[in-house]
Formats: sequence, C-alpha cells, structure tokens
Amino acid sequence: MKGITHYSIDLSSVFENAKVGIAFVDADGNWEGGNENFLRVTGCTEEEFLRKNWNDIFEINSTHPGFSTIKADSSKRLSPFELKVIRRDGAQVWLNVFLLPRQEARFACIAEDITREVVFKELDQLERNVLEKNALSYYTLNDVLDQFIIGLEQIFPDMICSLMKVVDQRVYCWASRRLPDAYLKQINGAPIGPKAGSCGTAAFLKTAVLVADISTDFRWEEYKSAALPYGLQACWSHPIISASERVLATFAIYYKKKKSPEPMELDFIDRSSKILAIILENHENIQSLKESDQRFQYVREATSEAIWDADLPKGTVVWSQGYHTLFGHAHREEEMPGSSWSDFIHPDDFREVTDSIQKVINGRKKTWTMEYRFRKSDGQYLRVEDKGLVVRDQQGKPLRMVGAMRDVSTQYEYRRSLEELNRILAASTRDLEATNAELERYAYIASHHLQEPLRMVIGFMDKLYRSQYSTLDEKSRKYLSFARNGAEHMRKQILDLLEYSTIGKEGQKFQSQWVDSSSLVNEVLAEHQAYLDETGARVQVRELPRIWGNKKRLFQVFEHLIINAITYRPPMQVPEIDVSSYREKGMVIFSVKDNGLGIDKAYHQKIFLLFQRLHSRDQFSGTGTGLPVCKKIVENHGGNIWLESEPGKGSTFFFSVPDQPD
Repeated sequence: MKGITHYSIDLSSVFENAKVGIAFVDADGNWEGGNENFLRVTGCTEEEFLRKNWNDIFEINSTHPGFSTIKADSSKRLSPFELKVIRRDGAQVWLNVFLLPRQEARFACIAEDITREVVFKELDQLERNVLEKNALSYYTLNDVLDQFIIGLEQIFPDMICSLMKVVDQRVYCWASRRLPDAYLKQINGAPIGPKAGSCGTAAFLKTAVLVADISTDFRWEEYKSAALPYGLQACWSHPIISASERVLATFAIYYKKKKSPEPMELDFIDRSSKILAIILENHENIQSLKESDQRFQYVREATSEAIWDADLPKGTVVWSQGYHTLFGHAHREEEMPGSSWSDFIHPDDFREVTDSIQKVINGRKKTWTMEYRFRKSDGQYLRVEDKGLVVRDQQGKPLRMVGAMRDVSTQYEYRRSLEELNRILAASTRDLEATNAELERYAYIASHHLQEPLRMVIGFMDKLYRSQYSTLDEKSRKYLSFARNGAEHMRKQILDLLEYSTIGKEGQKFQSQWVDSSSLVNEVLAEHQAYLDETGARVQVRELPRIWGNKKRLFQVFEHLIINAITYRPPMQVPEIDVSSYREKGMVIFSVKDNGLGIDKAYHQKIFLLFQRLHSRDQFSGTGTGLPVCKKIVENHGGNIWLESEPGKGSTFFFSVPDQPD
C-alpha cells in the first residue's frame, strides 16, 4: 500500500496484523494508506481513502478544530484524542486516536473504536436524567417520554424513534417527534395482530419484530403504502411488557434505509425498552395509588355508611362523616373513645355483639360480620350490618380493625315480610297440589266411567244404522252418521284425556332405563311403515345417543312428533323429516325437522295446551292432545319442549332430557 515503504519492515508487519486501526498521514493531513481495520471504521474503500484528507474523515467541531491542531498537540500529550467519524452510510463512530510523529515529517495514526463505550456512556447519562425527571411530580409522563425520545435521537441521529401505547388491542401514538403527522394519523388506533406492521405484531406476539425491509416484509403488507411514501424503509419494534406480562406499549426505531440491527443496536433496543418499562409501570402505579386514595376519600365523603378505623391497643376509633349522617351523633375528625360505638348497641344485642367481635380479635380470623340494633341520637334504633377486618402484625398481634356500618332496616323488614309471604305461598302450594291431585283423580275417574255409556251409545247407533238403514232417507242417514262420528270423537278425546292424566302416575322414575334412542325411533318408523309408504315420507335418522328414561313414554314423544311432521303438510307434497340430536349444558337436545305447513309464532305456546287445534277436523284429524302429552312426558323427565317455525317454511320441534340419571 502506498506510504508503507517509508517505514521499516517491522512496522509493516505491525501494520498488516494489528487489531486496531492504523493509517499514515503526511504533514498536510493527506492520507497515505491505512490497514483493513482503519478502513472498516471509517467506512471507506482503499481508493476512496487515498483521495481524502484528515479533515474529510474526522468531524470538525469545538473539541476538534482540525488536523493542524491535532498535529501541534500530539507532541505535547501522550493521551488519545476522542474523535468522531461520520461514515458515508450516516453511521457515527467514535475513536480514540493517537497521532505519532515518524520520519520525513510523516505521522502514524492509531485508532481504537470506542463507539460502544461512548454510546452507552451517553445512554447512562440520558437514563439518569430521565429517571430523575420521572421521580419529580411536576413533570408529566409526556414530558419524560419526549425527553427520552429526543435524547435517543440525538445519540443516534439517523434513527427515528417512536413510542406507541397499547390500549384495548390497538396502538396509539404516545411519543414521536420526527415521524410525519400524516403517517401517524394513518396508523393511530390500528389493531394489533400477526400481520400488523412491526409495532402491532410485536404487541400481539409479545416479542421483538425486526423488519429490515418494509417493502418486502409480509407483516407490513397492509401498512407499507402508509410508510414508504415518507421514506420509511426499516422498522425495529420491541414490546414494553409489565411485570404482570401485560403489553403497555411498543418502542420502535425507523430508518430511511434498509437496515438490519447490529449487536450493539440490539443491546440498545433491549436496554431502552427496559427503561421505558420502568417509567411506564412507575407512572401506572402512582396513578393507581392516587386514584385509590381519591376513591377512598370520595367514599368516605359520599357514602351514607359509617366507616370506622379502630386502634385496638389504645381503644379509640376514627369515624367517617357517615357516623353523624346515619345516626346523628356528634362527629370529630380525630380519634374518639371506643364508647362512641359500644354505648349505643341495643341492650338485648350487647353481649352477643361484643363477645362476637372479641372472639375474632382474640382468634386468628381476619373478618367479622354481624347484624344488630344501634341507637340513633333521637333514641330510636336502626338495624345495621357491621363488617370489620382485623389488621395484625407479623406475630399475629391485633393492631387495628377497620370496617363499615350500614343501615339494613328496610332489608330486614323486607326479609320478614318475604318469609311470611313464603309461608303463605307454601300453604297455598300445598292446597293447590291437593286440589290438582283431586282434579286429576276426578279426570281419571270421569274419563274411565264415561267410556261405558259412550260405548253403549255407539253400539246402539251401529245397530240402528244396520237395522233401519233401508227405511231411513238420505238426510236421516247423514244425521245418524254425524252423531256416530261425534260420539266416536268424544270417546277418543276421553281416552286421550285418560292417557294424559296417567302420565307421571305410574312410578315412572322406577321404570326408567338406558334407552337407545336410535333404535326407539326406528321402532316408531317400523310401526307406522304403512303410513310412511302411503305418503312417500322420507325420514332421515342421524346418530342418536343412549339416554336414561321411560321407554314407553319416550316412544310416544317421538311417535307424536314424527307422525305430526308427516301429517301437517301441503297437499301432494312429499314429507321430508330429519331426526337429530346434540348435547348442551348437561342435556341431550333432540330435534325433529320437517318441510310441512309451518306454524305462526303467535301459536307456538298455544299448541302445547290441551284440546287446542289450529286446523279443523275436516282438514286434519286429531283431538289436540298429542303435543300436550309430549310436553308432560318431557317435563316429567326433567326437560323442556319448544319449536322453531314459520308458515310455509316447515317446523323444527326440540325437546331435551338430562344426559345422565339423577
């Protein structure tokens, strides 16, 4: 390399193998050569370096007026000069520089990279200043954050720093002096997520996101159009996480060039993030404490409760204003004697109350609650609920007891009236149950005894019809047919009523068993195969579970629902029924879905009442007891029955039974 031949062979060897930067400069400050380490720290190629002067490499400032000053001072001092190099890529490098005179008015320049030490020394000072400011109450959080961001950008001029607050899974600008306002407006309030730029992704993943090229990174796909027009090409973001693992904010560094972080920069990001976490957590803690103190003060001033704080060793108590508001007794801000409480307890309650509270104080329990009567200043008594908390030292000795008294007189009277009402209701319920039982017995007996005369009426009508058929005119025959059909329908209604009255009376719980509901539905279909063939009905039965219940009664439920689904359809329409089930909250829910007529919502409850019909007997036969029977069976199993339906859109009937035995 040019200039090396002026020196001895030993110096040339040192030059080539040195771990520090070594370069040679002439008397005018023109560079004659430099080793690989010197070229690295200055950021120059060999050709560029040889065309430069001393003052082209080192920054001129108040501490470094130029080469001539360094040259003059080097003969007087052995200590290094601390100089700054601003490389072509904009990076700043600090060097300890020794200028050593050599032969023929030339100099050897030895440079040691101290960038890390200088940077972290400046960071130390910045952090001390910021933390001191954070500890002073007259500085706002924004003042502290702004100072920190500005200080970082002064240490690293090519960085653009930003702090984003994370609130309700969204990011909001907190501190940023150099990001364009238009860019901040576009990202402010953006949701966090796995592809939400650097900051939103870092907050979502709770880990650093280092993007060297915004234009190609998949996490910036939706946001690069906001960043690139302002020259923002790289962004490294680090989440600020509290001790409770909550993301408070994100600290981001932008560059107007594509750039990956170097080891020193990674250390800087991690260190700055920890300082910000300290600042933000400290602020949150202070705010929480202020709010807590303020809330407690508001409670003491605003509540109608009498809040008290008793000093147990001294036997004194401090009352809130509620002591006067609630009871009318004189109130002082300072301590009052314990008699301000004990003297006003009702005589009949005194022993029980004082023994109870003393037992808690002498024992190991922390809390005490009691309801008793407390005398007001006018001599009347209020029923109060008193709650207290015992505060003990590390040895368990009781020191204080804090608590509150509130007026529960109204609630007490309400409870008494409610207890009396419950007593009356219980008696009424017993009477009603007895009445219902009597009515059910009557319905059973009446329906049972009415069958015989109806059979006789129907029988004599049949005989009359057969014996007198030839002598009756057409009108008489029609009347006789109407009478017989009416009697037959009445007989069927009586039988259905008898069936309805017996549900739950046959000791069903003792007849319950595990029932394969798929097999049960197939039995229903097999019994009515002729009707299915006649109507062309298509019934799809999904996989159904085993359930605990009365097989006979559950057969009736499936039978009613499936036959109804086939019957109540538009003329000429092929019935399609789907039977399925699912589990929910400890219940098995069965559904029977059809493509039939549908039912208006106004009748969804009415159809479960006895003898309620939506169609005339000329359109569809039936007595109106099928769905009420289903409802009673399902409820007797501990479940419910309901439907979803609209006219013209078919119906889906649901019923539930417990998925386990009681």
